[in-house]
Amino acid sequence: METWRLDWVSRIRCGTNPNWGATVRAGLGIFYDLGQGSLGGVTSYFPYSASKNFSAPAPFPLSPDNASPPPFSLEPPVSTMLVADSHLKLPRSYQWNIAVEQSIASNQSLAVTYIGAVGRDLIRSTNLYNPNPDFQFVSLTDNSATSDYHALQLTLKRRLSRGLQGLASYTLSHSIDNASTDAFATYLNTPSTAGSKLDRANSDFDIRNSFTGA
Repeated sequence: METWRLDWVSRIRCGTNPNWGATVRAGLGIFYDLGQGSLGGVTSYFPYSASKNFSAPAPFPLSPDNASPPPFSLEPPVSTMLVADSHLKLPRSYQWNIAVEQSIASNQSLAVTYIGAVGRDLIRSTNLYNPNPDFQFVSLTDNSATSDYHALQLTLKRRLSRGLQGLASYTLSHSIDNASTDAFATYLNTPSTAGSKLDRANSDFDIRNSFTGA
């Protein structure tokens, strides 16, 4: 979900030669996520569900006692529960870029682009084992995740004969976070306020150097 985005383009002619023009592009925006992935299964656990197990082989047809629905209970101990921070907010990212594209003669151009993106209040899941005698397993979702991404891109385009075009692109980038996804949780035996800081490192998908050609 995009909140707003601003783009700016300016073309500059270098001297009197029309084949040596330059283009400057810039843009920035704020983007919001729904932030509900890790809480999608909350209704499958306490206090929204109850189950009844039978030892094999189970008699069939079921007796009235076995066929009756299991009772709901709000009393501890609780085996599994998914909870969210009471002040949970929509995760957001700030993204910006600036690019300078320089024409070289009439058939090729070189572009240099800087791209930045920072994520704040991102969703992070932490699994707590036996936080107290009443709860055996609690999965906590909060906004303790952050991310930072910065990249430098170099792109060379050249028009070849018979309508063909060559393209070469190189990217130097670095992505850092403390939760590369909210689909998998960080596991802790006890709650820890320092956990999110200790996990800050290279992203799972961090690729420092990338080259493509076409």
